[in-house]
Amino acid sequence: MRPPDWKPFSITIPAPSRVAPDFLTMSIKVLRPHLSVGVVTGAIDLVVILLGWPVFGSVDAVLYGLVTTAVTSLVIDKIMYGSNAGKMLTIITTKGQEIADEISRQCERGSTMVKAVGTYTGTERQMLLCVCARPQVYRIRMAAYRIDPGCMVMVTETGEVYGEGFIDPGKTASFL
Repeated sequence: MRPPDWKPFSITIPAPSRVAPDFLTMSIKVLRPHLSVGVVTGAIDLVVILLGWPVFGSVDAVLYGLVTTAVTSLVIDKIMYGSNAGKMLTIITTKGQEIADEISRQCERGSTMVKAVGTYTGTERQMLLCVCARPQVYRIRMAAYRIDPGCMVMVTETGEVYGEGFIDPGKTASFL
């Protein structure tokens, strides 16, 4: 005797309401890595809401959808990237001063240059440390590779960054 809820060959398929937008979000992120997940998701949802306007026929429904989309996009970014989060780029190169000048010119960010020696080759190099906001990472990384295609760029998450251009050093612990 089979249990009453037994179904042969039952397969659980995810609800289609978020599958297509999530697939689009990840596809766009591959093409445009400098955009945040929240911004891409918000843009896709905005298009869906505007295309659905004639169906709903109500300005109130559209406005509600736009406000909800904006709030959701902000919350997604805050959860994924943190409220005080930044990024630290460590760039190992033989053209440290040129890359530092380009970072300063493009993003108005300073960097710290440290002398380094590769243990495998014994070659002297420069190591640049640059802390920036998440949207600036892509521009800095591309600038480094444009000047020195053989450089190594490491991107690290930072939970809190204190100092000029970031959180006031006089403040104490943050929410996250």
